Amino acid sequence: MSDPPWAYEKLRICPPDPGWAAEAAALRDQLAALLRRLVDGVEHIGSTAVAGLPAKPILNLAAACCYDFSGCSPPTVTLRAPERPRCRPCLPG
Repeated sequence: MSDPPWAYEKLRICPPDPGWAAEAAALRDQLAALLRRLVDGVEHIGSTAVAGLPAKPILNLAAACCYDFSGCSPPTVTLRAPERPRCRPCLPG
């Protein structure tokens, strides 16, 4: 298995994208539905959650767990966001 792109790609900061909030909300709802018995909620976190802030074009979600996972096997569902177009760097460095 090769390293994922985020492990070796150069850091890119993109202009604020008003679509980040809607895309994160859709993924949040999908994840919350998949984990409905295991989590108290799912939130959009990180720099893309701050309106108007330049950010890495990566949507971060966090789930508040309400279940004891100590006896569980690994998850069997992978949630993947649709492929997003790459942005051109807009900030120096």
